[in-house]
Amino acid sequence: AARHVYGTPLSSQLCHHHFLAKFDDAIAMRESSSTEKEELIHLKHRVCLIIRVPDIELACERMNEFHREQNRFRTSVITSDLVDKVFRDFENLTMYLQFPNGFVPTTVNVSENINKQLKDRFKPMCMFQSIKSAEDYLKLWCLKRRFQQFTDCKKHFKFLNGKAPLEIAGCKINGLDYLNL
Repeated sequence: AARHVYGTPLSSQLCHHHFLAKFDDAIAMRESSSTEKEELIHLKHRVCLIIRVPDIELACERMNEFHREQNRFRTSVITSDLVDKVFRDFENLTMYLQFPNGFVPTTVNVSENINKQLKDRFKPMCMFQSIKSAEDYLKLWCLKRRFQQFTDCKKHFKFLNGKAPLEIAGCKINGLDYLNL
C-alpha cells in the first residue's frame, strides 16, 4: 500500500510471518505423507535460512546458493510459484538487515495494531461529514500517537515502555503539548 501511494522507489520490509504463511498454507493442503509436502517443508526451511540471518552479506550469499539450486525446488506449480516469490521479494524480506542500527521489525504487528486501534475508534463515529474532516482527524490522531507513551510492550521491546515514539527517535518533547503545535 505504501509503495502504491508513495511510488516504486520506496523501500519496505515485508512481514516474515505473513510471507512464510504462504508456505504453511500450501503445506496444510497436502496429504501428510506426500512427497510434495516434504518438498514444501524443505523449501520453507531453506527460505528461513536466507531471510533470518544476522547480516545482509550472509543473506545474499545464501540467496546466491539458492539461485544456483533453484531447479531442485521447482518440482511443481506451487513450489515454482513460491520460488518465484522468494526471488521477487528478497530485497523487501531483508530490508531489516540493511538498517541494522534502526528499528525495522520483521513483522507488521505495529501496523496491524495501529489499524485495529483506528478501526475501533471509527466504529462509533459511523462516518465523517467530509474527506477533509476525515483527513484532519487522522492528522490529529497521528500527532497524538507520536506523543503518546508506550505502555504494554513485551519481551525484547519492553525498553520502549514509558517512552513516546518521538522520544525514541531522539526528539525532546518534554513540556510540548501536541494540541498547541
